[in-house]
Amino acid sequence: MAGDTSAAVTALLRVVGLELVVDGYNVSKDVRGRPMADLTDQREWLERLVAGLVARHPRRATVVFDGEGDRTVATARGRGVRVVYTAAGETADERIAGIVAALDPATPVAVVTSDREVRDACEALGANVVAAGVFLEAAD
Repeated sequence: MAGDTSAAVTALLRVVGLELVVDGYNVSKDVRGRPMADLTDQREWLERLVAGLVARHPRRATVVFDGEGDRTVATARGRGVRVVYTAAGETADERIAGIVAALDPATPVAVVTSDREVRDACEALGANVVAAGVFLEAAD
């Protein structure tokens, strides 16, 4: 099964114990996301989307946003969804790689991003990585 297909995303979401890590603005700014919405609306929309996925496919999910600017946490988070804002001087890319690196190597993990550097870093750590647009297609 090709890694960047909606069928692959659906299969990954069924993996027991899967940790889902989402590159927040990378996904919300995808053409299938909400690129024209303001950042607060993008965050709230993505958190609702991920909460819906977690409700259908019980697992833990982490959505990572760069922390500069408005750091207000959207209220749409569901059970099993953790929202992380980066610290000063830290990028979402660094935080995502750090989250993946901190997981037990036996833990299945899927990272959602279209960022080539994040993709390469996370694949090197053993993560499954899917493009933002493919994830959004599967999430519909």
